Amino acid sequence: MVPAPNADTVPARSMQQSLLEPNDLERLVCHLRRHGRENGVGDDLFNPYPRGYEVDPDALRLRRRAAWPLSVSQPGWARTWALWHRDRVVGHVELFGSRLPAEGHRARLGMGLEREFRGRGNGRRLLETCLSWAREQPSLAWIDLGVFSRNAAARALYESCGFAVVGSVRDRFRVDGESIDDLAMTLGLRRDG
Repeated sequence: MVPAPNADTVPARSMQQSLLEPNDLERLVCHLRRHGRENGVGDDLFNPYPRGYEVDPDALRLRRRAAWPLSVSQPGWARTWALWHRDRVVGHVELFGSRLPAEGHRARLGMGLEREFRGRGNGRRLLETCLSWAREQPSLAWIDLGVFSRNAAARALYESCGFAVVGSVRDRFRVDGESIDDLAMTLGLRRDG
């Protein structure tokens, strides 16, 4: 396995982004597994899973294989953009459509960057690419997300891109005995939304 590059040696301009296609799936799965292993290292808790939890690669594959080909007008669709360093996915942002037709005008956002690639504007570039695409979809009016209340960096990024806190759930998750409050954030894509 090739060691992860040091973020200080990776110029931001060398990072490429793309909307993922089926032949990119294995690289995404590798990234999601690496990123998942970073959860809970030090004080960096960003997923509602216990420290050391390993994501199921087959479940990751199955979900994307089913969702990526669907049109945005179909329940259960998804789109995933990746941040690439050479031939390796090191960050992602995803939109997931609801399985309920009555929520077809909303999508849920999730994203993550491997630790070495944070703090350089990569998350903002990924998020802006995703939101630009979403604004071009006539059927989408809202993007929703959840973020741990203590994740100040993620919250600041989302707020700077126009997301607003619309609610909070106290003690939403308990990870390794630790209570975590969760914030609900949303972004209207249309002026009339």
